[in-house]
Amino acid sequence: MNEWNPGEDEEDFAALFEEFAGGTPPAALKPGQKVEGTFLSLGSEFGFIALGGKSEGIIPREELVDEEGEALFKPGQAVNATVVRGAGRDGEVRLSVRALKSALDDELLAEAFHNRLPVEGRVTAQNKGGFTVRVGGKDAFCPISQIELGFTANPQVHVGQSYPFRVTELSADRFVVSRAHLLREEKETRMAELRGTLKVGDVVEGRVDSLRDFGAFVDLGGVQGLVHISQLCWNRVRHPSEVVEVGDTVRAKVTEVDWSKERIGLSIRELEGDPWSSADWKVGDRVVAKAVRLADYGVFMELKPGVEGLLHISEMSWTKRIRHPREVMAEGDTAEVVVLRLDPLEKRISLGLKQMDGDPWLSGTSDIRGGQVLDGVVESVAAFGVFVNLRDGVTGLVPNKEMDTEPGANHRRLFPAGTAMRVTVLDVDRERRRISLSRKAIRENEEAAERETLPLGDQGDTMGTFGDLLKGFKLDP
Repeated sequence: MNEWNPGEDEEDFAALFEEFAGGTPPAALKPGQKVEGTFLSLGSEFGFIALGGKSEGIIPREELVDEEGEALFKPGQAVNATVVRGAGRDGEVRLSVRALKSALDDELLAEAFHNRLPVEGRVTAQNKGGFTVRVGGKDAFCPISQIELGFTANPQVHVGQSYPFRVTELSADRFVVSRAHLLREEKETRMAELRGTLKVGDVVEGRVDSLRDFGAFVDLGGVQGLVHISQLCWNRVRHPSEVVEVGDTVRAKVTEVDWSKERIGLSIRELEGDPWSSADWKVGDRVVAKAVRLADYGVFMELKPGVEGLLHISEMSWTKRIRHPREVMAEGDTAEVVVLRLDPLEKRISLGLKQMDGDPWLSGTSDIRGGQVLDGVVESVAAFGVFVNLRDGVTGLVPNKEMDTEPGANHRRLFPAGTAMRVTVLDVDRERRRISLSRKAIRENEEAAERETLPLGDQGDTMGTFGDLLKGFKLDP
């Protein structure tokens, strides 16, 4: 064990003590005051600190050794401490380098209360309205609102933990402590320090303090910053727990500082580099992508971690009218798709699935021309006309005026999907991928053809010629 005994070298001890003679008189030191002294020695119960003015302070041994009992300070090393009890007749000052703990007698506890000194306590149980905290052999009550700053989402995590507390009430029948008081003071102190130094673009290190659905709160040493879920990594995640856990130490880049709202925005992913910088696809490329999120209008496909493209619902099939992307794929499915449009600056990629099978318009309309009569099947009915499927991937429109029905006729009732219909092609616009059709033209053409096959006198002219009218009349000589 690394102990230093003044008996082993009384001259060195005396030299250190004399070196710090003068300074603040011990009688002027008040409980709660911060002081700096010099470590002298470590005894069986206390460590001794030179404070100047030929006065010394004592600190409980347990505050000056680590878990293995090794000394934390060497002779001559500076020690920052808090005055727990002022100098007595012997000029000895009771100090602490952290919250008061263990052997707290009533007198020290009272001094901690009156002088707002922190005491260390262990949360032993959760009870109605708060927690039971063991402090110096006594049970204290900590309201749930005082165990941490803000709302306590998971009270049970505090049970079994040891924290510094402030004594807020102390009487014969009430012993109340607060951790939030100390956290608030620590936050205010840290905020004051950061206001002068922290700026957007800085890289900071902190501990993940808590997780919410929308992100992770990181403790930056008394001040919390928020890493929004979108800033945890370049991949799309459903919950922060997929990336970090409470207690993790993380490095992050400061993206926002708003002291008026006490808000610090952080990003972990910005320290990992932008995956879009290495996106080297081009229009027409075929890539294998994974469906990561379905929306009413399409599917977001992950091409690589951090890079997603949109497969719009209109780009899923040539022949089938898709009402929702789930009819084609589910989250987690992989598919080979074609890059249709690419905008690296806006970080947008449009993808196509139906292009993998070729465009039926290119092969299916080459022989269709105006005036041609075709047999098709009603695909759907709209307010302005009827869509007729002519062949796989090729659909034309019969406008209402070309349906050859009475005005106001209910086409949905008269021509349900699947009804066979013969139509005449009015126009083919391959650039706009449109075919105009007519049902009325079928009847008109049939009537015209029928008239051409009738004898002249049978073509609907009931009057006949002038000569025919004169037949049957006999003129007087």
